[in-house]
Amino acid sequence: MLNPKLLVEAFPLNKVEVFFDALDHSNFLGFTWERIAEGKFPVGYNPNDSDYNQIGKTGGEKAHKLTKEELPPTYIYPNEGNNDPITGGYEPTPGADYYSLKTGVTNSNSPKLTANNPIMHTPLAHENRPPYIVMAFWKRIA
Repeated sequence: MLNPKLLVEAFPLNKVEVFFDALDHSNFLGFTWERIAEGKFPVGYNPNDSDYNQIGKTGGEKAHKLTKEELPPTYIYPNEGNNDPITGGYEPTPGADYYSLKTGVTNSNSPKLTANNPIMHTPLAHENRPPYIVMAFWKRIA
């Protein structure tokens, strides 16, 4: 039989054990345990980072739809053909992020229209999940 005092020292309250199975470990070694971090990635504690400075804090998202601000800059280089003159031209479409064909304009000096300004906004960081492996985390609570 294991020494109870030694067990308490080896497995104090709030100790976390990791198991590579889906069994019920709620009474592991006679203590009370709860499964934690279900469907979540563990992240290391960092007292200098407000995202990670509190034990038990959660965050992130499982799925993320990119916003326009998170997309990379997009540049367009419309060309009327093989050095053919632009016979209509393009103009910004009010309230939209694209150019529309402009009628009634002929420009034989510039057969290529180049839009050097990004159509989309500057990209911002967004949530990404790294490759993962599923394990069971159990915390001793009593």
